[in-house]
Amino acid sequence: AKGLIRYATENGVVNGWTRLQMFKRALRPRVVIYGAVLCAASIAFAASVAMRSPFKFDVVKDRSALARVVEEGTVENVYRIQIMNRTEAPHTYRIAASGLEGLEVLAMPVSAGPAAVASMSVSLRLPSALAQGLAGKSVPVVFEVSVVQPRGADGLAKTVAEFEKSTFFVPR
Repeated sequence: AKGLIRYATENGVVNGWTRLQMFKRALRPRVVIYGAVLCAASIAFAASVAMRSPFKFDVVKDRSALARVVEEGTVENVYRIQIMNRTEAPHTYRIAASGLEGLEVLAMPVSAGPAAVASMSVSLRLPSALAQGLAGKSVPVVFEVSVVQPRGADGLAKTVAEFEKSTFFVPR
């Protein structure tokens, strides 16, 4: 029995529509809009996965003391940094800070395993000569955590950095 199985609607068979006519009838505005929305959502998802940062970090100021004066009048603030490795490979991270001239960062590079969290204490020190003009003030600083990605197919290493704001307090 020829034509027993046909990929057509009953209305299309009764009216004798060709495949092109049935296809044009199926391309209604609603179908086109739904298709465009689905494509846009797929592109947005792919872009967000491609641009995702390989790590994330948080800076928390030490609760015990806002600031302390150490040897020779140097002012020190202590922070707790948590680095979350979002990749499936171990990485080593470097910590830097900016925002004040002469600010010294006391932190060794820290390693985090695949999909692991590394936590460490970081001290920022400001020499007494520079701290005298800032007595009693809270100054904004920016922490930078960077990781050097392994060499890719192009043979170049890629450095990825993230930034987080905090404050440096200078006592009276």
